[in-house]
Amino acid sequence: MTLVTYAPVRKLCEQVLATLQSTDADYVNHNFPMELVDRMSDVIERRQTSTELQVSREQEELLSICYLGTLAVVSFAVLFNGPKLPRVLLSAWDGPKGSPDADFVVQGLLSSICAHSLAVLKLVRCGFEPPARIVLRNVHELTWIAITVCADLESMRLFAQDLSDEDERRLFRTHFSTRALNARLQAIESSIGLPDDVSSELRASRSSTYAFYSKTVHNSYPSVMLGMIGFSLERKGYAAIGMATEASHSTLRSLSIALFYFLGFFFEIIHRVHSFSPPYPQEWQEAFAARQLFIASFMSHESSHRDD
Repeated sequence: MTLVTYAPVRKLCEQVLATLQSTDADYVNHNFPMELVDRMSDVIERRQTSTELQVSREQEELLSICYLGTLAVVSFAVLFNGPKLPRVLLSAWDGPKGSPDADFVVQGLLSSICAHSLAVLKLVRCGFEPPARIVLRNVHELTWIAITVCADLESMRLFAQDLSDEDERRLFRTHFSTRALNARLQAIESSIGLPDDVSSELRASRSSTYAFYSKTVHNSYPSVMLGMIGFSLERKGYAAIGMATEASHSTLRSLSIALFYFLGFFFEIIHRVHSFSPPYPQEWQEAFAARQLFIASFMSHESSHRDD
């Protein structure tokens, strides 16, 4: 099997290889066939297959839990801005003329959370731990933004604007930086009855989580060097084309925590803040059931691994 399948590209490669020895004799003094590319492709394909099998076997429980959480998120996403379905935030939205539909904004955020979560899961299964952690930071950030704009319509008005690049950067530095989001989330948690000590712990956890994954995003020396060997000093080999490592457990657990926090508070916000209450149509009942399946699975895992 080859990864280079487009016929015109393959033909160009064959032409280059045929003339390489004569045109670049200082560097190449052998004739290389196109099978060179195919052999390299085969190495990557075989590594990917074996890595995915190994990760899927070793992390089956957390992978299953994270997929349940992602399914729950997408179950809610399709309910916003859908035809013949009840509106959730629209009645509270009084943005300026031309403002986007608030339910549509929420649908976009939920869709992004789902897509980024699936990307994390795919990268982990393929053994690409550092890229998975980069995307995972976005998952955490997206969940924080989604909860904030759902709970606070002023934040929704600030978020849902069409701005220039510079104005958008200024807006996010002021209102949607980690510090700003953390303060808003803590206020939201307190407003729905979460004890202050628990809310303070969550705020500290968000700060440490963001700082930890930012090291990978900004390519710090430790993250680059540990990423080369799959974030594990216990196994030999390099992670350039994928490698199963023990570190996938912490990445998947962090994803499950992000989904648990989001699904827990998101439903409470639309229920308490926006008075979105039963009786729910069947579609909403299905989403609620999916949420409960994930929460039960997550809590069972956390309880059985409390001493890990």
